Amino acid sequence: MPNMNKMVIMDWGGVIDNDNNSINGWKARTKSIIRRLGNSDDEISTWATFDVDDKKYNICEINDDNLLDKWISNVITKYSLSCNKEEFLDVYKEEYANVIYYKDIIEILYKTKKYCQIGILSNLTKLDKDRLGKQVDFSKLDYVGLSFELGEIKPNDKIYELVEEQTNIEPNNILFIDNRIDNINAARKRGWNTLLATGEDKEFIWDKIMEFVNK
Repeated sequence: MPNMNKMVIMDWGGVIDNDNNSINGWKARTKSIIRRLGNSDDEISTWATFDVDDKKYNICEINDDNLLDKWISNVITKYSLSCNKEEFLDVYKEEYANVIYYKDIIEILYKTKKYCQIGILSNLTKLDKDRLGKQVDFSKLDYVGLSFELGEIKPNDKIYELVEEQTNIEPNNILFIDNRIDNINAARKRGWNTLLATGEDKEFIWDKIMEFVNK
């Protein structure tokens, strides 16, 4: 019987979804969007953030369609893209559909359900939920924490607090797997068990999950 008082939570981008700079990683696909629509190789590190009425937003915390439209307009203006909103969305979806993901990691997550609860916690845009749903069967998960639905992003402390409230799992009974050290450190400060890893670390991830569920 699974231990319902424990939970393994995985990040999506970097752990399940490939976020490296290879041709099939999402960082490369983001650059490809800019090149296709604007013929530019501009740095895209600030792609996610934008200002509205002197307030700064991150697209990963936005669930409001009006603000989503403002983000798209901001990207089109910032990178001098030659497109309208519909054309941008078409290219966005086409490019990100080419991002590879780690099917073995998804199988590990499903297999973990025999031992404890399982979930995902991801900084995710509203535009990407359909793609996530094609990779991961939400019905098999005990918890799905998406930043745009929670209104908070990692590594802000509030998002981890919300996970604790919504899952009713004690911090020391959560194992959180993420590929970013700032996200890991924030979870660790709350007393979560943590594992810094990427989707390339299949055996390492499984070994650490087994250590966690058996202790």
